[in-house]
Amino acid sequence: MWFQRSFFILFLYINGLPVITGQTPWHSILPNTNLRFPDQPKWLDYATKVRFPGLKFNQPVQLVFQKSFATGFFVVEKPGTVRLIPNRNRNESIAFLDLTDRVYSDSESGMLSLAFHPHFETNRRLFVYYCAKENIGGKLKRFNRLSEFKTSSSDPSKVLTSSEIILLNQVDQHADHNGGGMLFGEDGYLYLSLGDEGSFYDQFGNGQQLTKDFFAGILRLDVDQKPGNLLPPSHPAASAHYAVPADNPFVGIQSYLNQPLKASKLRSEFYAIGMRNPWRFAFDPLTGKLYSGDTGDHTREEINEIFPGGNYGWPHREGSLPGPPDHAIRNTDHGFIDPIAEYGREDGNDIAGLTVYRGTRFSELDGCVLFSDYYGGWLGKVRLSSAERSPIEWFARDTHVADIVTDPMDGNILLVDLFEGLIKCLVPPSENRLDAFPKYLSQTGAFLDTPSFTVDPSFIPYELNVPFWSDHATKSRWVSFPSADSKIQFREEDPWKFPVGTVFMKHFDLELERGNPMTRKRLETRFLILNTLNQFFGVTYRWNEAQDDAQLVSPNGMELDISIREDDLDRSQKWHFPGRHECMACHNGGPNFLAPTRFGRYALGFNTAQLNREIGSGESGFNQIEAMNRAGILEPPLTGPITRLPKLVSADNEAASLGYRVRSYLAANCEACHEGKASVARLSWNATFKATSEQTKLIGHPAYNKMSTTEGRLIDRWDPTKSVLLQRLSHSGIERMPPIGSSEIDESAIDLIKRWILEDLKKPQSYEGWAKLYFADSEEPDAFLFADPDHDGVLNFFEAITLTNPLDGDDFYTIKIRKTETGVTLEVPGLTNRYVWIEWTETPNDESSWKFLNLPENAFFMPASPDSRFIEWEIPHHHNAFFRLKIRL
Repeated sequence: MWFQRSFFILFLYINGLPVITGQTPWHSILPNTNLRFPDQPKWLDYATKVRFPGLKFNQPVQLVFQKSFATGFFVVEKPGTVRLIPNRNRNESIAFLDLTDRVYSDSESGMLSLAFHPHFETNRRLFVYYCAKENIGGKLKRFNRLSEFKTSSSDPSKVLTSSEIILLNQVDQHADHNGGGMLFGEDGYLYLSLGDEGSFYDQFGNGQQLTKDFFAGILRLDVDQKPGNLLPPSHPAASAHYAVPADNPFVGIQSYLNQPLKASKLRSEFYAIGMRNPWRFAFDPLTGKLYSGDTGDHTREEINEIFPGGNYGWPHREGSLPGPPDHAIRNTDHGFIDPIAEYGREDGNDIAGLTVYRGTRFSELDGCVLFSDYYGGWLGKVRLSSAERSPIEWFARDTHVADIVTDPMDGNILLVDLFEGLIKCLVPPSENRLDAFPKYLSQTGAFLDTPSFTVDPSFIPYELNVPFWSDHATKSRWVSFPSADSKIQFREEDPWKFPVGTVFMKHFDLELERGNPMTRKRLETRFLILNTLNQFFGVTYRWNEAQDDAQLVSPNGMELDISIREDDLDRSQKWHFPGRHECMACHNGGPNFLAPTRFGRYALGFNTAQLNREIGSGESGFNQIEAMNRAGILEPPLTGPITRLPKLVSADNEAASLGYRVRSYLAANCEACHEGKASVARLSWNATFKATSEQTKLIGHPAYNKMSTTEGRLIDRWDPTKSVLLQRLSHSGIERMPPIGSSEIDESAIDLIKRWILEDLKKPQSYEGWAKLYFADSEEPDAFLFADPDHDGVLNFFEAITLTNPLDGDDFYTIKIRKTETGVTLEVPGLTNRYVWIEWTETPNDESSWKFLNLPENAFFMPASPDSRFIEWEIPHHHNAFFRLKIRL
C-alpha cells in the first residue's frame, strides 16, 4: 500500500501574496447590528443545562437512584467504576465499585448498568452488567457478564469486589452490540437487554435464536430462586445462581417459527427476542408496560412496546421495514411486532437513553416515552396512546446523551452526557426564557428591501468551488460578522472556527423550466447562526407565491410539490424545506467536535479548499481567501502564496483528473458525516479532501449496507454496478445518500463516478498493485519498497508514486531546466491524479530556505493528462537557483 502521507519529496516557495488592485466585498466589514435574530433563539421548546456543575465523570453511561441514599445518586462509568454522590448539594463523589481491572471498555464495551435488588436495604445485594476481559491461554477473551455483589455490612457506601457471584458469563466475539439495560420489574424479576453480538447484518446469526446463546433480546431472571421456578437449561454461560420464572413466555414451547425446539437447548430465560441492540428500556410507572429502544442498522431507530414472547424481527425486519438484503422478509404476514414509533437517518443515528415520564413538573410530557439520539443529538418524545403508531416530536437537542432518568427528589428529567462527562437536566418552556425567531424574512434585518432582494451590506457574498447538490437549485451565499474586527481562526486543511455572532445565509432559486434562467423562482432562504452560547442553529424561510417575503418554516420542516418543465414534459418535483432539527443533521460538527484540538465541521463549504477560487477577472478579479486575508479577518494571517493551497475542482472540468473530480464531489457532498470516524455515520470511510484515495477507505472496502450488490464494496474497482456508493446515490428511497437535502438524482455525479471506476480504477491503486506489473513475486528482494533494481538512484517507492518502470534505468521522473536570457524554463512532466509542485532555494543544504515557486503554473491542480507543463521564471537578482519537486497524492 502507499505510505499514508500526502506529500513526497523527490529530489533535486517565492514568498509573497498576489496584489489586489481594486476593492472587494471584504474591504470593509460592517457589523451585523441590524440583524434581529435572538442571541439565544428558541428553536426548540426545551433546552438543557448542567444540573450539577461541580461534578464531572469519566464516560458516564447510567444514573441510578436508591432510596437508602435519599440525598444522593450513583453514576456508572463505562471504563469500569460506579461512583456514589452521597449528597447532591456537595461537589464530591466516592468510589462505590471499581472493576476496571476486569472490564473491557473499547468501543461500545464497558461497564454498562447497575441495578439494586428491591430489598437492598436488608440484603445489601446489587447487580452489575459489564463486558469482562480474561486472559485465557495467552489470548484475550471477552464476555458479557452479569454479576451479583454485596456492600460491606459496616459501610454501605462500599461494594466488596470479592463478593462477586457470576450469574451469566457469555463469550462475546465483538466489542459492539452488548445491549446494556437492566431493571427490576414490579414482579421482582431482573430484566436485562442484550445486543446481537456483532456489527453488520446480524453477522453471528443471533437475531432469531432461542436455542443458542444469550444475545439479541431481553432476559427475565429470578435472582432469588423462588420456589416453583425452574433451573436454567445447561449452557456454558449460565450458572446455578438464578432461576427461570415459570411464567416466562418461552417456557415449555416445543416449536417456534415452524421449527421444532429441543427442550435441553431452549433458552427459556428470554422474555423477548429479535432485537439488534436495545441499549436502554423502561417500565411505565403508571401501567407497568415495558418500552425499549433498539438501535438500527442502516434505516430505522426503534421505540418498541415489549410484550412477553414478542419477536421484534431483527434481522428479517428493521423497524417496520424489511431488514438487510440477505435476511429481509417483505411480506406483512410475518408475526413480528412493529415499533410504536421509529425514525430514519434524516433524524438521527443511534437511539440511546430512554424513559417513560409520569409527573406533574413537566405536565406536557406526562405519558410520553422520552428518548435521546446519541449522535444526532435530538431528544424526542412519543405520546403513549391506543394508536398503533405515534408521531415523534423533537423537543430539545444535546448530543451524546446515554441515559435519561427522572429524579425522584425534585422531579427533574436528568440527562447523562457520556462525552462531556456531565449530568444535565431538561429546562422546560416556562423556564426556557429564550426568544423566538422572526416570523418573516423581512423581520430578520438581513435585507434592506425584501421584495427587491436587496441584501443588508453587512452580508458579504462568497462562492464555492463545488456546491452541494441541491436538486437543480441555484444557490447564493453570504456571511455576516458581529464586528468590524472579527477574526476567523484559519486552517489550511481543517475546518475554520468563527466568532460568536457569525451568521451564514444561503438562498435557493429553482428554474421552473430547466435551462431557462428567466423562469427562476425564489424558494427558500436559510440561516446558520452561531449564538452567544457558542452553538450553531439553523432556520429556514419559505418564499411566498408573491415572491415579496418568506415565512418561517416550522421546526419539523415541510414539503412542496413544484411543477417543472423538463425535456418538453411537465412533471412534479418534490421540494423539502428543512426543519430546524434537520439543519443540524448535516451541520453536525463532525466526530469529536468538542475535542479541544478540533474545530467543528459546522459551516460546510466555508473552508480553504472550497473558497480558494478567483472571483471575476482582470483588474476587478480577486481570490476570495486573499481578500479575506487582506481584510485582516484570518487568524493567523496567511503568509505564504495562495497558489499552493488546496482547492476543489468542479465535476465538469475535463482538464482535471477523474480522481481529483470525484474526491472534490465527495468532499462537498459527503464529508459532513463521513470524516473517517464511525459516529455521525455508521461507516468510517473518509470523504475529506485531504485524504488520499487510499485513505478514503472506499476502493474495495466493505460497505455497511450492501444494498443489492453481492460483494458489498463501497467502490468496486471493476464494476460500477457492484459499487454501493453508486447504489446509494442512485436510490430514491430511504436508503438514498445523502439521506436528507435532496430527492432528485444527480445524474452527472453518477456518470462521473462510473467513469472513474471504468477508466481509472483498473490501474494500480496500491504499491502492491503497481509491483505486480513488474515483478513475478512481490516477496522477491527487488520488489521491496526501498529496493532499486535498475540502479538509477530512484527507489521503488518513488518509481511507484511517479508511475515509472523500476526495471529501466533510463525511465525515472525528472524535470528539465533550460536557461533563458532572463531566467529559466522548467518543463514538468504531468502526473495524472497527482499535484506536482516546485520549490526553489539558493542554499539547498538549508531546509528552511526552500520556498514555493509562486507562479500560476505551479498552482494546486491534479491533471487528467500526463502532458508536460512549462513554467517560465525570471530569476530576480539571483545567480544560482536550485529546484526540487514535491508530490501530493
